[in-house]
Amino acid sequence: MKAFEKYQAAHQTPDSIANISLGDLGDQLRLQFPQLCDEMLGVRIGDGLTIDDVLILLRAHHLNVHMRKYPRQVTVQLCQKTKSYEAVTSFIGDATR
Repeated sequence: MKAFEKYQAAHQTPDSIANISLGDLGDQLRLQFPQLCDEMLGVRIGDGLTIDDVLILLRAHHLNVHMRKYPRQVTVQLCQKTKSYEAVTSFIGDATR
């Protein structure tokens, strides 16, 4: 067993989580966001993705133009430990963002 794997086994470390939020989306794109995440990440996520990989996928789907835009309407949350993702949508007027 490699040294880092021994360390991981002995210590409970928090999941590494990254959130990428997008905003200024039209209603249709906001509603399609979970399906777009499935298309971009569904098959690939199990093999492991870097943040750079995810940003490339967002760019390929023309979603990068919505980064750093307000109000934030959708977020993709990536978890390194479980190799999973969750697409979260919020609507203007919702308390959650």
